[in-house]
Amino acid sequence: MARTALITGCNAGIGFATAQALVAAGYSLILWARTLEKAEQTREKLLNDAPNARIDVVAAELGDLAAVAKTATEIAESYPQLEVLVNNAGFYPSAVKFNAQGVEETLWASHLGHFVLTRLLLPLLEKGDDARIVNVSSTAHVFGSADRFFTQKPRNTFNAYADAKLANVVFTLGLRKFFPKLRAYALHPGVIDTNLPTKSVGWFRFLFKLARPFLSTPEKGAATSVYLSTTPNSQINAEAFYFEKSRASKSKHADLRAEVVDWFWAKSEELAGK
Repeated sequence: MARTALITGCNAGIGFATAQALVAAGYSLILWARTLEKAEQTREKLLNDAPNARIDVVAAELGDLAAVAKTATEIAESYPQLEVLVNNAGFYPSAVKFNAQGVEETLWASHLGHFVLTRLLLPLLEKGDDARIVNVSSTAHVFGSADRFFTQKPRNTFNAYADAKLANVVFTLGLRKFFPKLRAYALHPGVIDTNLPTKSVGWFRFLFKLARPFLSTPEKGAATSVYLSTTPNSQINAEAFYFEKSRASKSKHADLRAEVVDWFWAKSEELAGK
C-alpha cells in the first residue's frame, strides 16, 4: 500500500516541486490549494508525468479556519491513515493587516490555518506507518519575535513574514512536546526563485530582484522537504527539529524556549476554538 502525503500550497514553487518528487517516489497525494481549480490544474500537470498516480484534491483558504476545519474533517473521515503532512503554504504580505480577532493576517493563515489542519489530522497520522509532519519555515524566522504574536504591535511586512516563519518553528516544538510519538520537523528551504518576490514590496522585493540570477530552483528548494518526507525517521537525527540542505541545523532564536512554546500552544488552541 502506497504511503500517503498531504501537501498545502501545492500549485507552485516548492510545493509543486515537492509534489513532483513524492509522486516519482510512489506516494499517493492529497493536494491542498486555495481553490479547487488550482488544485485540479496541479493534479493534471502531475498526471502528465505519472498517469497512474493516485492524486486527490481538496481546497480551502488557510485563513478561513472554519473552512479548514470542514475540509480537514472530511479528509479524516475519508482516509484510513496518513503518513506525511507537509505544511508548505505560506506567503509574503503586500501590507500589514489585522483580522477581526486582532491577529496579523500572515500569522493567522500561515500558522493558525496549519494548526487547525494538523490537529484535526493527528488521528490519521497516529495511524500512519512511520508518520511525520514537515513544516516549511525559513531562515527569516531569526528576525521574528514572539512578542508580536497575537498582538497589534507595530511591524512592517518583513516583520510579519518573519513572525509567521518563527511561528512555524515554535509550532514544531509544540508538536514534539505534546505529541512525542509523532515526528515533527521544521526546515529552511533556501533562498528560492519562486513567485514570492513578485508579491513582496519595498526593499525586500528590490533585493530579490537583484539576487534573482543567483537564486536556487524550486526543485532544489524542495530537496529538504522531500528528504524529511521520505527518509525513515530512524535515519533522521531524533533530537533535531530544524533542518537546512537536508541536514540538521541549529536555530538559537531566543524565543525557542519551553515557556514560549507552552504559551503559544495554549493561545493557538484558544483562537482555534480547540
